[in-house]
Amino acid sequence: MLIAVLISAIMIAVCFLIHLSVFIQTTRIIRPEKHSVHCFMLGAGLITLAHIFEAVLFAGSFWVAEHWLGIGALTAAGAQQLSLSFADYFYFSMANFTTLGRGDLVPTDHLRFITAIEAFVGFVLITTSGAFLLNILAGKSPIALGAVEVSISNRKT
Repeated sequence: MLIAVLISAIMIAVCFLIHLSVFIQTTRIIRPEKHSVHCFMLGAGLITLAHIFEAVLFAGSFWVAEHWLGIGALTAAGAQQLSLSFADYFYFSMANFTTLGRGDLVPTDHLRFITAIEAFVGFVLITTSGAFLLNILAGKSPIALGAVEVSISNRKT
């Protein structure tokens, strides 16, 4: 279980950092007060790519946890015995990240913990992405970059 907790903690940190980076970089290149619809489209596209990349990372963590660490498995529901490809892990991860939870693939053992963490992370990141995009549509800067940059520069000294 300790390995599943460690994998989950790493995935939380990595996904949150990816998302924060996308938010900061998007805020730097957009001017929503002038072109809110165009900025929204750009922001939505970049955020969507970030979500997909984060789901790929979780799919990789499921694959590593099963095939290298042996702390659980991803199996097809029912009596089917399928050999799963990485695409199946990615499909499962996307369904889980979006909290859709289809149920046709089922995690076992400690993979269930990582699955729960992915659903939580996906919910938090999708929710914050929505708030970010709503600010853009309202013609506002979604992040006060001055405060973020001052906070980061104060840590270096």
